[in-house]
Amino acid sequence: MNQKKPPTDEYLGNIWGWKFSLFSALLILLLLGLMIARWLYLGKPELFPEKEPLETPVDSTKIPAQ
Repeated sequence: MNQKKPPTDEYLGNIWGWKFSLFSALLILLLLGLMIARWLYLGKPELFPEKEPLETPVDSTKIPAQ
């Protein structure tokens, strides 16, 4: 009897091809390099800079006198 392998046993490979994968890897490395260069030139950015309030907060629980 001649038995064929089930389709799940076959290697499907990279559907995009090796050139696309290489281009994508180079693009990721380029963007990572730009991020590191920006960090070195400008310094570490503050994620949550402390801000002073612009005006005193209004107490909204008080009813204004009429």
